[in-house]
Amino acid sequence: MTDQTVASPNLRKAIIVKLQGGLGNQIFQYMAGRALSDLRAAPLYCLADEGNVHASQLELVGLTPAYVSLPDYMIRRGRKRRDSLPMDFVRSTLKLWPVTPVREPHFHYWDGLFDQQAGCLLTGYWQSHKYLEKLTCPVNELIDINGILQTVAPEAQALVEEGNTVCVHIRRGDYLKEPSALAVHGIIGPEYYERARTLMDAAQAPTRYLVFSDDTALAREALGHWPNTTFMDRRRQEQDLALMSRCRHHIIANSSFSWWGAALASHTSQTVVAPRYWFTPQALRKNYVLDLIPDDWVLL
Repeated sequence: MTDQTVASPNLRKAIIVKLQGGLGNQIFQYMAGRALSDLRAAPLYCLADEGNVHASQLELVGLTPAYVSLPDYMIRRGRKRRDSLPMDFVRSTLKLWPVTPVREPHFHYWDGLFDQQAGCLLTGYWQSHKYLEKLTCPVNELIDINGILQTVAPEAQALVEEGNTVCVHIRRGDYLKEPSALAVHGIIGPEYYERARTLMDAAQAPTRYLVFSDDTALAREALGHWPNTTFMDRRRQEQDLALMSRCRHHIIANSSFSWWGAALASHTSQTVVAPRYWFTPQALRKNYVLDLIPDDWVLL
């Protein structure tokens, strides 16, 4: 990616958003930061921690943020909701932070985000469609889907755009390989997809189902008996995202990447089916997720 680090920005007049997670997560984080920067008419910068200051995937979808570096102690403090070390307390009392740390207090929408002033570091996931409503420019005008599609073979584009197509996304990958991810997200089983297909058949009479997955073999094992179904070859993630967005309807997984595949679609009379149990039962006790799902999507 192009190095767009700003050498000496005035951080006290800027909005800084910390990036974490994969592409879907980072788009949510960027858009929340941009919404606040639009409101405050303040420059927006991005920060990626864990020692990889520029570990951003935003450029893959046509977003070109500027980046800043922050000292390690500031990044560490940004992960916490309150001061836990004596020195952190001193810095807060004397207002010695380079920027004010603002951590998302909970998973669901927090209108306190828009009370924040310039000179803050936003840390969190910010996964609610309500944050997007504050943007002065629609998301579809910020993310360059058409530019991405120019890198995709025409026959793949034709497949997703011809007829009344349904995108089906199955997320396995890290949810199976990483115990911490599995404990939070769990796995959406075949029964959800069977119920979603029954609903979609009745509501939209699709001509073809197109299955996108980070594990095509497991996807075939789960849904290989479906008629009128094509299992899409894996492409670069931004290409998969663009192709998913061009389908007419969507059956999504409990994945922010999946969410954006449906949210970036612009078809009228679109039906989107989403899993009601976005997290495991244990994680749902701590996280209210309904703000994540737009009102016109169907929960199963």
